[in-house]
Amino acid sequence: MNKAVELMVRMYAENRIDPEQYGASKLDRETIVCSISVVAHENPLGYALLSAKYLDDMQEAKKAYSLIRNKLLEVGKTTGRADLLPDVINMAVMTFCQKTLESQRKKLINMWMQHGSQARRSQRIIKTHEVHIEKLLCKVPLSDFRDQQNEKEIQRYEKLIANEQERLRTYADGQAKKTDQCPRCSGTGIIATKNNKVGGCYACNGEGHHAISREHVHKHFTQQMGVSDKLWRNELSKCYDFAVTLCHQEASFVGRQLGEALERERQAC
Repeated sequence: MNKAVELMVRMYAENRIDPEQYGASKLDRETIVCSISVVAHENPLGYALLSAKYLDDMQEAKKAYSLIRNKLLEVGKTTGRADLLPDVINMAVMTFCQKTLESQRKKLINMWMQHGSQARRSQRIIKTHEVHIEKLLCKVPLSDFRDQQNEKEIQRYEKLIANEQERLRTYADGQAKKTDQCPRCSGTGIIATKNNKVGGCYACNGEGHHAISREHVHKHFTQQMGVSDKLWRNELSKCYDFAVTLCHQEASFVGRQLGEALERERQAC
């Protein structure tokens, strides 16, 4: 029940309900669950895709993969390289769900380590510790005891720096898992330049996020998997485009169905 309600809330989070327009009638949890169950039964692929996208449900993502594969085989959208078809479908589902590739995720982690709110704080702390270390290194030891004390202080500051770097890395990794939004421009795609002018964000190429795109998929197959441009252009890209289009069509259809079902239930209240 909670899963169904959460799915509906996430899908319609940007919508605002006007009490004067819709009146005082409310939909209870059971009604919402029943409506979603009916829609999910009528269109399992669309529901699986929405659950994978908004709830990060891996089981539903696997279900969507199987349904898309069957659909591709049914309409004859396949490739001579059957071993690559699973990767094509996975990339299509990841594109729809706005996920990131491992290479993109590493870049996103580095961006959060440089431009996140925690990054600025950690960088100040690390810089302060480094200044203390430089001062200790510049000191002329007056005795062996003083020299040993300085070494201990330096080691203490180095340990503090390592701890802060680890804390920053943990923060950046958590943020990269939570969102694909670019921390440099806060998802806007634009930043202020030195001349107080507005320009495109260099970190995300003005897109505002680091989600997977068709270009990334192309590079993944041709550069990392050794697929030729000819094979990608003639076969794999067609399967990929069909799968992505299918994902959006099915998810949009389920969204409309769910909205209409809930509206009917609301009017019946």
